[in-house]
Formats: sequence, structure tokens, C-alpha cells
Amino acid sequence: MEFYVDDGGALALGESLAESILDTNSLEGNEANGRGGAMALYANFRANISNCIFRNSAAKGAGGALFISTNATVTMGHGNHFIGNSGGQAGGALQCLAGTKVVFANLATLSENTAAQGDTTLCTA
Repeated sequence: MEFYVDDGGALALGESLAESILDTNSLEGNEANGRGGAMALYANFRANISNCIFRNSAAKGAGGALFISTNATVTMGHGNHFIGNSGGQAGGALQCLAGTKVVFANLATLSENTAAQGDTTLCTA
């Protein structure tokens, strides 16, 4: 597993934590020199995210708000908002790598996110 010190402006979570539930959190104004301006989730990690606000975060790399690495599983529940995030390379709101499973149960808001590739999301196969 590769952890990068510059990833995840507020949170960087990996397989040492088998599963995480994030509910009713606000991640705003975070910055990462690498990937995941607000949060980076690494290989084989599982997360359930609901009622969270990802606003005005930036990554010099990919995933302005959220970066999801290979083989992670993320369920985006109801009430999530991705607003005004920027990815320097790709995925203004979110970037996920090959082999990642992201389930969008109900996404409330995606607006004003920007990146060189994929203003909202960029997922690679």
C-alpha cells in the first residue's frame, strides 16, 4: 500500500482501518499538495459517506475534494454536497482509480468543481 504525505488535506485513510462511516461532516477549505484536497482513501479501504459537505478544497494532483485509490469501495449515501472544489490535474470533485467501486445512492449537489480533466469526476478503468 502506498501512502503519500501530501495526500488528503484533512483525512488520509487506508487499509489499517477496515471500514469507516462518515456522517454529517463538513470538510471545507482543505488543501493537498498531492491527491484528495479534503480526503484520500487508499487501496482496499471501505467507506460509507452521507450528509457530508466537501466545499472549497483543492489538490495540486487529482481529486479536488476526494481521491479514491485502487480497489477501495465507497458508498455515497444521501445528502452529500461537492461545491467549489478543484483538482489540479483531474477530477474537480472526485477521482477514482481503476478497480474502485463507487456507489452513488443519492448525490445531493455537484456544482462549481473544476479540473484540467473531468470537472466533476474522473474515474479510470
